[in-house]
Amino acid sequence: MTKPTWAERLAKSPVGMELHMVKESSDSGVVIDAEDIEDEIAYWANTLVGQFIGGKPSLIQVKEFVGKNWNHVQKPEVLYYKKGWFFFRFPSEGDLCTVLRGSTWSLGNHSLVLKRWTPQISKELDSVSRVPVWVTLPDLDPIFWSAKALSKIASKIGTPLYADPVTTHKERLSFARIMIEVDVSQKLPDDILLHTPFGQVLQRVVYEWLPYYCSHCKKLGHEVQKCRHLKPKPVQAPVTVAVSAPTQVPSRASAAVSDPVTAATKSAPVADTIQAPNKEPVQVAKCCQNEGILDFPHKRIIPVLSVSVDDRVTVHFEELDVSEAKDPPPLHSP
Repeated sequence: MTKPTWAERLAKSPVGMELHMVKESSDSGVVIDAEDIEDEIAYWANTLVGQFIGGKPSLIQVKEFVGKNWNHVQKPEVLYYKKGWFFFRFPSEGDLCTVLRGSTWSLGNHSLVLKRWTPQISKELDSVSRVPVWVTLPDLDPIFWSAKALSKIASKIGTPLYADPVTTHKERLSFARIMIEVDVSQKLPDDILLHTPFGQVLQRVVYEWLPYYCSHCKKLGHEVQKCRHLKPKPVQAPVTVAVSAPTQVPSRASAAVSDPVTAATKSAPVADTIQAPNKEPVQVAKCCQNEGILDFPHKRIIPVLSVSVDDRVTVHFEELDVSEAKDPPPLHSP
């Protein structure tokens, strides 16, 4: 008799399951015994936990994937868990094993990593480096295809899980194929030296697929060189704004800035230098206004407009007569 689903439970009780007051014997916290959760452990026993490496499919997309690719077994219940991981709860152990021992599954270009659910799965998923992968042993002599011999070979790579049906029934003799749980945070062997009754054999090892693993953030899907947590925020070097003082104050004046900038002209020596945080025009003009409203005899030069072309910033100034000076006009950018 199968255990009712949560939907069936809630259908019978619209308000959910009934809870009751429990008097705890411990003052330091809540004690949860094994018998308190034995029903839940049984409920999730036939569950696979999976993640599409490098992808973030929606729950609807994953359900469509299951319906298309796992139609040879009874459809599992698909639930989103956390951090890109999904639960696939199967109605039977046989259906679970059929999927787990099947092909290497993928959605688009994103391969699916599958692990069996355990009561400690929440902790295990916080730092995942051990994943099951298919490993082939090319040209391995069939006399070494016994369960004991293959287990010894696979144990040098990781934790042996099972051989595929074709290897088990010796229906294809060009290579043996084994599912092994490997630690992708460690260097895996490309060959293994076998000491046999007939001499030594250097056996080549081929991994059908291995996910990238980041040693910094302990996540699957990217290399440490591409980890976004290691990339420093780009820091823009300060820009030097050199303002030229005209020999005769015109109705308009201007200053130019590049990275770095010396905007002095031959006919106009530098009167002042201002540091701006970046080359964004309004920021440059504001910096000029805040730190250097330029004073000349009977005149005051005020930045009012900045224009950016390529990597140069031009700050336009407007001169005001001191006797007529009012509040500076607002800065604006075209």
